[in-house]
Amino acid sequence: MVDTTAPQILNVPADLTLECDQVAPSANPTTSDNCDPMVDLNLREDTLVGNCANNFTLVRTWTATDDCGNVQRATQSLSFEDTTPPVFLVVPRDTSLSCEEAIPTDFTLANDNCDPAVDLQLSEQIIPGACAAEQTIIRTWTATDACANQSSTSQTITISDLVAPELSDLPLDLTLECDQPLPTDQPTASDNCDP
Repeated sequence: MVDTTAPQILNVPADLTLECDQVAPSANPTTSDNCDPMVDLNLREDTLVGNCANNFTLVRTWTATDDCGNVQRATQSLSFEDTTPPVFLVVPRDTSLSCEEAIPTDFTLANDNCDPAVDLQLSEQIIPGACAAEQTIIRTWTATDACANQSSTSQTITISDLVAPELSDLPLDLTLECDQPLPTDQPTASDNCDP
């Protein structure tokens, strides 16, 4: 008698696409052979690098070998992809300030499901107001993970000048004789935002 029939590998799981932070599901194929009740089944796993740090493919290869050296192979591919953008943990609130107040140095934080070192960039747009002391600042933070998924958040700071100048050193009211010269006293003015 000659055994030329390769074993069968049964219950091989289907290929899957998973998010990069998911755990690969377990797989437990079984074997069947026409002559050998104790087929040797070995598993090999290979990781194929993708187009970015968190995209990769895990290839599982099962090899079944019977007592006569007949071999059968089966594979499963698990494709891990990073499709989730970072999430902002701290988002500064919009705020309105008087022109003499200090502009806050707010910051933000972002987290990602797969990238522990999210790239965080800040840009500012300054829009002039109705006068030199007034302006609107729009701050935009952009978070980018290793696979170029992006999210952004913004803060609007409105700066206003609502306080009128103050006069000081006002001359006193006077009653003069018609031939007296008019006094030349001049008041001074100060402003909270306009020097």
